[in-house]
Amino acid sequence: MSGPLKNSRHELFCCLISQGVPQHEAYKAAGYQSKTRKSQIANAYKLMIQDDIRSRISDLLDDTRETLKRKFADRATSAFDILNKIAADSGEGTSARITAAKHILGLAGYSPVERIATDHNISFRDWVDGVKNQQAEAEKENEDEVVS
Repeated sequence: MSGPLKNSRHELFCCLISQGVPQHEAYKAAGYQSKTRKSQIANAYKLMIQDDIRSRISDLLDDTRETLKRKFADRATSAFDILNKIAADSGEGTSARITAAKHILGLAGYSPVERIATDHNISFRDWVDGVKNQQAEAEKENEDEVVS
């Protein structure tokens, strides 16, 4: 990781691109001027193909991915702590607890939980364990895709 670029307009351009701003808009927002939109697009492309620009954008995206992983892990831990509390509460039926758990997992950033089992007699704790296993498998698949 090389750190911020010396040219402040280049650095701003890279930051905006890493945040998903379209190239021509990032070019203009970084303080560059072009007479036409077509030249703005062309000039933004010229910036995008420079090695230092591409490297900086890559670094910024890596930082963003790491930040998101940490935030997701924190939310996931909190979600599973809440799920364990729900599991300990025997006041509600399994169906109501599973509905609440799905909502909590959705708020924590998990993709929709697939049906874990067809057995209607599954305990809530077994359901939570199934969700954890399903998520671990999905994360492993994502890591394998990134590596290949």
